Amino acid sequence: MMLRILVNKESLKHFWITIRKMKEEKCYIDEETYLSILGVLKKAKMATDVAALNHFYDRMIKENAMDGVARNVVKVILGGEWGKKVEKELEEMKIEDAVKLFELMMDCPYKPSVQDCNLLLKSISSSDSPNLDLVFRVAKKYESMGNFLSKAMYDGIHRSLRSVGKFDEAEKIMKAMKNAGYEPDNITYSQLVFGLCKARRSDEASELLDEMEANGCVPDIKTWTILIQGQSAANEVDKALMCFAKLMETNCDADADLLDVLVKGFLRQNRVTGAYELLMGLVEKACLRPWQATYKTLIEMLLGFGSLQDALDFLKVLSVKEYPSSSAYLHVFQSFFNEGRHSEAKDLLYKCPHHIRMILKSLHFLVLRSEAKLLCLLGRNQLKCKIFW
Repeated sequence: MMLRILVNKESLKHFWITIRKMKEEKCYIDEETYLSILGVLKKAKMATDVAALNHFYDRMIKENAMDGVARNVVKVILGGEWGKKVEKELEEMKIEDAVKLFELMMDCPYKPSVQDCNLLLKSISSSDSPNLDLVFRVAKKYESMGNFLSKAMYDGIHRSLRSVGKFDEAEKIMKAMKNAGYEPDNITYSQLVFGLCKARRSDEASELLDEMEANGCVPDIKTWTILIQGQSAANEVDKALMCFAKLMETNCDADADLLDVLVKGFLRQNRVTGAYELLMGLVEKACLRPWQATYKTLIEMLLGFGSLQDALDFLKVLSVKEYPSSSAYLHVFQSFFNEGRHSEAKDLLYKCPHHIRMILKSLHFLVLRSEAKLLCLLGRNQLKCKIFW
């Protein structure tokens, strides 16, 4: 619209200035606007401007085509094996730019708040291999303006150091934090536990919990979960079980997250029976209710080794009321189908309570999953009367 208004002899200079700015901002004119403006210039017999506009429009078309090719190349690159490396480099560049902006703003009248500094340090420390140079640049710049580091800032620096295995430096930061009047809490200790487990120093991580209690900081469920998860990831499931037993002796109650960690630890070692017995015992005795994802994973593994009776026993354990949830039955059916065990799926179908069969009917579960598999279970003429009714 602006171009159509400006395309006249009186404002032609502003017309070309506007077009130049549009090009710099990657805003190009469409074909309809181009033809309309071209007609005005031709009518006014401005041959030089007509040639210039044609040249501009032709270049714009070529640049758009090149941009399209570049986008396709980028998609191919990011879809390749080294696509993640490219993404990581871009992410690091963004963080470094954020640090530069932070430093610039700290020298301006409108300075970033303490929350902004906390967020920046947290973003840096959250990466797999934090850039310590960026961490200390942020901290030093903040302190150079006469500010004192907050507890969250100390935690961000501490998290970055332990992530790269610099535990001696991390200990110095903890001492500096104490000298500043901040006592280490569960957040601080959890970060250290995670770092030790990541470095395969789970014994030291376990001893750290005793040190926490000695210093008056009682480990919470998150700290216990991080420790047990680290031991499980290191294939030290027996140690994880010992820690879990120690946890059960405290006033800290286990939850579904911790149960999921333990079950996956067993399954990682192909100890399916152990995972099954552990979950059964904790559901019955500790009244824990597993996540759907937990029992779905275990059902899939269990049915690969067990039988229909195993599935029924497991469903019984997962019962909250009189019968297991419909989702539990669905997971079992899916697992049987994936294993090609159609006869056992048929047996389970006939043993389902009436309300479960009605739910299956309303969801058209079996039909949606695979009509071919249904025909393996029952004949087409018997489908409605035997399955849905």
